[in-house]
Amino acid sequence: MGLFGGGGDDEIRYEYDEEYVAQVVESAEDDTVTAEVLTRTDSKRLFSGSGYLHDQSLLAHLDAAEQPHYVFHNEESGVITTSDGSRLEPGANYRAVAAFTDSRLFVVVGQDSGDETLSASYDEITGFDVKSGNSRFVVETDDEGYIFDVADPVEERRLLDIIEFLIFHTDIETWDFPENWHSGIQRRRAQRLSSRAEGAFDIDKLEGILEPLGDDEQPHYLIPASSVTVDHLENAFKPIDRVVVTDRRLLINGEETTYRFEDFEADDEAEFETAIPYGALDWIEGRSKDGESGALVVRQTWGPVCRVHVPASAAEESDSGVEEFESGVEGPESGVEGPSSGVADIVNAIRYVQRQILTSRIDYDDTDPLERIEQLGKLNRAGYIDDDAFEAEKRSLLDK
Repeated sequence: MGLFGGGGDDEIRYEYDEEYVAQVVESAEDDTVTAEVLTRTDSKRLFSGSGYLHDQSLLAHLDAAEQPHYVFHNEESGVITTSDGSRLEPGANYRAVAAFTDSRLFVVVGQDSGDETLSASYDEITGFDVKSGNSRFVVETDDEGYIFDVADPVEERRLLDIIEFLIFHTDIETWDFPENWHSGIQRRRAQRLSSRAEGAFDIDKLEGILEPLGDDEQPHYLIPASSVTVDHLENAFKPIDRVVVTDRRLLINGEETTYRFEDFEADDEAEFETAIPYGALDWIEGRSKDGESGALVVRQTWGPVCRVHVPASAAEESDSGVEEFESGVEGPESGVEGPSSGVADIVNAIRYVQRQILTSRIDYDDTDPLERIEQLGKLNRAGYIDDDAFEAEKRSLLDK
């Protein structure tokens, strides 16, 4: 861990490995975690004036390998427990320090008689609020509540980061956030996902598809659509407005549900799940209809063949097949930019899905490494996997 205890019964002294402290600071999500706040104590006399804690530093109080991500402190108000209104105040030369770590909220209050600590794991936390102009945190658990004043008001950027951090680590279902917090968090998440996407995203449209996405699921393309039909039912369709292409699946209309189609004239019906993992797809390709609009033909392994119809405004230059979907579009130099012009992004989305389908067919557990390298080589030569990805996967396999 890089932290070593020493000294006798009358004195507690800690020495720190500077590299370890630097690693903790570097690994933190926020710059409120500094070497000073991690290591400063009164007993060590590292700094002139008042110290932070009495017995030992914040870093020494934390468990081995516990990572602090946000740290706040105050010099007078300490921490209040809401069940009885009692206040635990720091001594004249000490401070109260609150740390949001990777596993809990940890509060330690330096006093003349020694440090007092409070702790609540994220499993226990049921609510979080900010009061008094963003300068007071209120944390609720089933049994207790804690009020902690911070030395300076928390700016909105950092506040949204903390809220998103807590959402990730706690049970959000029980929380009641103000609407403006939700919108701010959604906006920040959309911006991050947009910056990582292979295709171009309108931030406002991306915000509208975040709900069904997994915590680490990355959307890459957003294809405009008008409806979805099933091949063998001529008189049944569902109106939709988009298809979301992520790193793990297709989301028809950007949702997770079951579509049921009924053709009353043919007395027939069909249904399929709108969230389709790539491992459940046989193929996807582009087609056109009468030169006016295009369609994505989605062939499922255990479901009906579906056609996602693309509005004429998005596929007006398309013809039949993937190559013809590119009609007049030879690449970025063609002048087609972004999803508003449509064709280039649709073609790239189709190719991306095709790559995912092909790579999902390789059984990573059962396939011999050399055989898998051969399979990946075929995908590389066909243009479905770029050279860098192929070489990285090849090295990984050969190292096993």
